[in-house]
Amino acid sequence: FFLSLILIFIAIYFHPHVGDDYYFIQSVSENSNFTKYFSYWYFNWTGRSLQTFLSFWVFSNNLNLIIYKFSLLPFILFSFYFFLKEIIHVKIKFLSIDFIIFFISFWFIYPAIDETIFWTSGSINYLVPLFFSIFYLGLFCKKSDQNKKNIFIFFFYSISSFLAGSAHLQTFSGCFIVSSFLMLLYYKKNINRFNSLLIFYFLFLIGGLILIFSPGNFERLGNFSFDTSTLSTIYKSILF
Repeated sequence: FFLSLILIFIAIYFHPHVGDDYYFIQSVSENSNFTKYFSYWYFNWTGRSLQTFLSFWVFSNNLNLIIYKFSLLPFILFSFYFFLKEIIHVKIKFLSIDFIIFFISFWFIYPAIDETIFWTSGSINYLVPLFFSIFYLGLFCKKSDQNKKNIFIFFFYSISSFLAGSAHLQTFSGCFIVSSFLMLLYYKKNINRFNSLLIFYFLFLIGGLILIFSPGNFERLGNFSFDTSTLSTIYKSILF
């Protein structure tokens, strides 16, 4: 197992730049100021704020890229452990035999590993949003409310909630359905729990609104070089 982790790390670290990597590198070089970079992407291409921030930071210099690649595998392991322990409540120790078995199973069913983990731009677009969606949903599965008593934990979950909403439409859609359903249940059966989660749910919705109503989403739809039907345009609008 640990040999496999080493091979995974090597695959992540030595994966060459491909596709969108070069586009991000060029975009960062042309907009070295983060405010201008963010404005360009938000108003011309996408509302994925996490993608915009990470692509700017990662591709600004080689050191940031190395830090990102070194931290990716530990973050995968930690997030998976968090998912097992806090969301589905499996009593398990980190890197135990049971954990290893679960992780291997996860690795085999996780789709398109070469694009969503090994590829830098792919992991920024798909894997990292998954991390924050797990942390956000973990709030609704915790058995105790300790999130507001520790300022660092409160800050972490506040940021995670916002990013879960604004990072990617797929993660927003899934988290919206699950968290809205649970908020409705808590409102009916546990009003104190509902009130304690309200701030995080609100931040999540704010992130989602920023993502969905980004002018870049609609600008991108207008860049098609071929005619599309009205139904197709509506469908693509929902997807984007």
